[in-house]
Amino acid sequence: MEKKCSCANPPGGEITCSDDQLAICGVIDGELVVGCFDKPDSVMRIKNADRRTAAVANWVLSRVIGITRKPDQEISPDEHVILRASEYSNKTTRVKFSIPSDLDLQAVANSIPAVMSR
Repeated sequence: MEKKCSCANPPGGEITCSDDQLAICGVIDGELVVGCFDKPDSVMRIKNADRRTAAVANWVLSRVIGITRKPDQEISPDEHVILRASEYSNKTTRVKFSIPSDLDLQAVANSIPAVMSR
């Protein structure tokens, strides 16, 4: 199946990706970024479902915000809002995105504290 992600303006437009991909369209740190991104193999090899959910959420935030995050890094309430809103902006970034369909944001909210305590 496919999903569409409207692009921030500029550049405007729309991108179509597979349901299991991260769709990003916009400007990140002054660079145009438009694409469909597969989850990294290192994330998908995580056996524990809660840890994998946290790792996917952190990977999405890394791609969208443009900073490196650890797979088990705690997700703040503000970062959870970013994931739910499917858009992010600051002085150098304005981007819209569509998370992979198998990333359950409710599970992210519920699992992060448990993952951090293990």
